[in-house]
Amino acid sequence: KDFSITVIDAIEGRIVDGPLSGSNVFIALNNNSIQNEGEPNSTSDSNGYFSVENLTESAEGSPKLVSIGGTDTQTGKTLPNLALIADLPSDKSQKVSVTPITTVIAAAETAEAKAEVLQALGISSSLEELLTTDNWAAAEAGDEAAKELQRKNQQVGLIIQTADTLTDSATAMQAAELSKSVAKQLVQIASNSQTIDLTKAETINTVLANAITEVDPNTEITSETI
Repeated sequence: KDFSITVIDAIEGRIVDGPLSGSNVFIALNNNSIQNEGEPNSTSDSNGYFSVENLTESAEGSPKLVSIGGTDTQTGKTLPNLALIADLPSDKSQKVSVTPITTVIAAAETAEAKAEVLQALGISSSLEELLTTDNWAAAEAGDEAAKELQRKNQQVGLIIQTADTLTDSATAMQAAELSKSVAKQLVQIASNSQTIDLTKAETINTVLANAITEVDPNTEITSETI
């Protein structure tokens, strides 16, 4: 039989809150976090892995990897409105981790601001290392530093999920805007402080209240509700 083989350049990686299966993963070529026509996409597999065609050479600005929805394979919980975002590493042949923490880093606009966030979260890795390391796999293998990073990752993810429960983010666009708004609040804290305490009630209240007000001004959220 005659047949043909087509080889494409792809960006590969993993979506992790816990590993998320069934997530819609796409490259926002224009960095608007919305899947526009012509932007490549795929679906994460049962372990959170994905492969999406690399069309970034034609992009203007700073394209981002975006994941919408999925099922947490560790808890079995479906998270239809969880939006996670990541910068692309400089070496696009490396596998990319898309996580709650990379979502925060992606909201910082400059290299200096991204470094501030890493420092404030107590992460010693460089941005490139953070993006290209499968921290979930390392934590499962027993690496103590990876376990600590995963704890922080879960804390940020919980704040994003809590924001979703407090609003009516029924669309992918709203979900992405909400995640970006939570991330922006954490970036702002990092720029004003040397540390971000993700267990401090005051920090969580401020992040959630400001993020929700930005995305949904008609929703009033009290600290008691949070």
